[in-house]
Amino acid sequence: MRKLKVLILADQKDRGLLDGVGQNGNWDILWYLDEYKNLHKKIPEIKKLAVENHIDLLMYARNDQIGERYSIAKVTRQTRLGYSSFSGIDENYAVQMAECFRDFLNCPADWAVKSNQAAPAGNRKQAAGQPKNEYTYSLIFDTEQIACVKYGLPRLLNLLDRYQFKATFFVTNLLNTVYPKLGGLLWQAGHEVGIHGLYHEYLSGRDRREQAETIKEMLEDLGVEITGANFMGRMDQNTIEALAQNGLCYFTYDAIFHHRRLAYAKTSLLPRLLKTATGKVWAIPVTVSTYGYSLFTVKNMIRTSIRQGKKEQYPHFNILCHPFRDGNLRNLGNTEKLLEFLNGLGYRAVPVNETLPDLSLQPGDDRSYWEGSINIFNPKRVAVAWPATRDDLFGILTENILAIYKVLRKGRNVY
Repeated sequence: MRKLKVLILADQKDRGLLDGVGQNGNWDILWYLDEYKNLHKKIPEIKKLAVENHIDLLMYARNDQIGERYSIAKVTRQTRLGYSSFSGIDENYAVQMAECFRDFLNCPADWAVKSNQAAPAGNRKQAAGQPKNEYTYSLIFDTEQIACVKYGLPRLLNLLDRYQFKATFFVTNLLNTVYPKLGGLLWQAGHEVGIHGLYHEYLSGRDRREQAETIKEMLEDLGVEITGANFMGRMDQNTIEALAQNGLCYFTYDAIFHHRRLAYAKTSLLPRLLKTATGKVWAIPVTVSTYGYSLFTVKNMIRTSIRQGKKEQYPHFNILCHPFRDGNLRNLGNTEKLLEFLNGLGYRAVPVNETLPDLSLQPGDDRSYWEGSINIFNPKRVAVAWPATRDDLFGILTENILAIYKVLRKGRNVY
């Protein structure tokens, strides 16, 4: 990648822990100092600074999983810049932050992320300990923050090895620069690798040619076989064209079963084949997310997805995870409980790309996106969903208590 212009957002305490004058050949660094609780009020000022200095990338000293846990989502969403963080993910986050910052500056060539049982390159066979049936699910890990790789990833890979699960990792090229050959090492361990942005940037709003060139750069830099992408919330119609132009087979999109007052809002689990001027690409829905949700909610999302899949006669669902959240020590126990729960379902864990050969077109599925076969960018958001399953009924009280708690903690991350 070219040398990036980086704006670091930190408070005075964070700045004291980091090397305030450090630079390297990959980054051109500028600092912005303020209290984290004030960042959402300073968005116009941050945007002006970013425009004047042609900033490519925001780097947060802390994310919203540690410390006071102030949300950073509004800043990222309104500046529409790529982002990552130096943030630690555990209680000793300050020490981890400083270590992540050193890695950002040094891009250590001798680093290694190891799991207990690395699989041979190209091994995509079913793990011996997994149930043999037609029902499957995919664990998807969005990997865009430095501590994702340094701390969360080794823990998660060990857990996945223990349960003999293979997963899909969507990786930004930024992390493939900070930790050279990250994509290749995940591939060598038997997992699927997909693209997640050069530096988690917004592709939406750019013309198709620019998006196609950016996606091509992502693919060439990672240097492994890639069939899929995840740009949830950061893509538009031109992105679909650009993905097809680059020979990508699929992308994921948000179809998460959020709880709506009385029930979990249900959408289709069925992938859709979208025709574009440059080719065809599968749109793969994600109906379960762990980020920002209790284990109770995640399990109910999964059970609801299973019932919806049986209704639609489609025996697969996808779960979106994040190593900085699911791999931190506070949540790691719940992550293992989730894997135990999944292991007992009778479903088989597979990377997303392993589901593609089994996809078959039903009458009416081979329609153009432009004809409205699926609404990816502006889905209908219902205010209230009506109970249809046992999980809907059991979840009403608990989910609404959790919703009230989130309202009271507005502006801060809850889980």
